[in-house]
Amino acid sequence: MEDLLGEQALRVGRVVVSTHTATGIVRRYVADPNVHDRRKPQAFDIYDGYRAEQRFEPLDQADLLAPVLLGVQNLSPDAYRWLSYRLAPLNSALDRISPDASLSDPDPDLAPLADLFAVLDDTSRDGVRMTILSKILHRKRPRMIPLWDAHSLTCYSRGTACPVPEQRGRSRQEYALTLARAMHADLRAAKAIWEDLATLSTRRELTELRALDILAWTLGQHPELSMVTV
Repeated sequence: MEDLLGEQALRVGRVVVSTHTATGIVRRYVADPNVHDRRKPQAFDIYDGYRAEQRFEPLDQADLLAPVLLGVQNLSPDAYRWLSYRLAPLNSALDRISPDASLSDPDPDLAPLADLFAVLDDTSRDGVRMTILSKILHRKRPRMIPLWDAHSLTCYSRGTACPVPEQRGRSRQEYALTLARAMHADLRAAKAIWEDLATLSTRRELTELRALDILAWTLGQHPELSMVTV
């Protein structure tokens, strides 16, 4: 896909952004924090660096606090307790995902990913939604498990011709699987560009999937940065 000037462009759900704009967005997000500018987002340092030495170890109770580092304010004691009781099935599904597995691979195995989000189909989940769970799980398999929030929803599930339209009665498991397929398609459509974006951080790992999340998070809030929103 190319823009009007012939530059390669990226699709993030229903939004299209120029490579130049995408590079600027990701570069600013992962830049060294400026301690003199309290307005600058620091999530890449505090969330992506949280317990980095335990990244591929089994999910534990300390990992359940990670969403707070991305601004989640509704992680209640009841939600924490509910999640802590489900560490065993979550770890069982995580064990089936290789640390090297990537959603940008030609044919990724999505079954374990679907099983992770199947826990959300339990109606007793005490306010735990996909936003909270994805922010817990992404750190454990940052190449494979997507992050999710309201801004990602804007790109992937809202508006005309969105790839994952909201559908009444669909399970959270099926929704997560459909979303992963849509993100996989976006990553594969411009693989070389996503690989280049993943090199923009020199301080800690930046995966192609995390770069996609950064763009979805930004473009969902600032549609004026996109070339096309269909």
